[in-house]
Amino acid sequence: MSSPLVTAHPKSHWPIIQALPRLAILAACVLLLILSGAAVAAGRVQEFLGKARPSELFSGADRFGAPQGDPPLVPVYGGDRLLGHVYLNSDFTNAVGYSGKPIHMLVGIDQEGVVRGIKLVDHKEPIVLVGIPEKRVVGAMNALIGKAMRPVTSGAERPPQIDIVSGATVTVLVMGDSVVRSAVRLIRSGRIGPGAGSAAAAAQTTKTVDQDKSEIRVWETLVGDGSVRRLHLTIGEVNEAFARSGNAAAADSPEPGDPDDTFIDLYVAPASVPTIGRSLLGRRRGDIVDVALPGGRLLEIHIADSARRKALQEAA
Repeated sequence: MSSPLVTAHPKSHWPIIQALPRLAILAACVLLLILSGAAVAAGRVQEFLGKARPSELFSGADRFGAPQGDPPLVPVYGGDRLLGHVYLNSDFTNAVGYSGKPIHMLVGIDQEGVVRGIKLVDHKEPIVLVGIPEKRVVGAMNALIGKAMRPVTSGAERPPQIDIVSGATVTVLVMGDSVVRSAVRLIRSGRIGPGAGSAAAAAQTTKTVDQDKSEIRVWETLVGDGSVRRLHLTIGEVNEAFARSGNAAAADSPEPGDPDDTFIDLYVAPASVPTIGRSLLGRRRGDIVDVALPGGRLLEIHIADSARRKALQEAA
């Protein structure tokens, strides 16, 4: 008789059984994060607005107006003249950096869809905090100022690219990508400038993956452009989430350990997209697939049955 795949002793595994409801809640949260794609917290622009002056986002601006809509847009004025709006990038799109935490930037965009200013207001990127000077990263981002996003929204132009800062590749890619994607999403919503009807219609266009397009990209690029998504949670963040959940049993049984220690560090990617699949599952050796990991490491996956083997082979 073949042995079972999983065996458990009632006493030695009782703590694991007790933890299952908590783990199920966490797994559900992770699943919602992955399926939503955006994983953004709406309405936080006011938390960071005090870190910027109007003139840092629009030349000649002297005041902010009251936030409008959801996600909120903040009108910016020069005297009585409306110059454009300011929004928080992470209110509109995913902006999770190498640290696993969002990179928050205020973006000024005028009525024509031109980026007029960018202000980095909050981040937890370790390489920028202790290594790369922040002004180098900000300087790279400033290349997007003056770029018109309406042609990008309509597909007439490719998204603008920024110069990579050596040592902070993922951080800069995530920042640039989030500014462009958030601006495109805002324009498609029809909330700024003329052509609201056509913008709203464009937002409903169905897009599909081009299965014939395939290329090999390095890990840093896949993380930076959002092909690979990361979720990093500390023990403290998990305990805080359970405390806010209203579940007394969960709140009364916090996870042990240092609050700053990692609870989970999760990377997720749809390997069925040809470019992603080929980049991550680049080499096959019989029933073994080599998966590329950060730092040049390889993870070997042994394919157990023909159905899984076929799925991975098609992806790669």
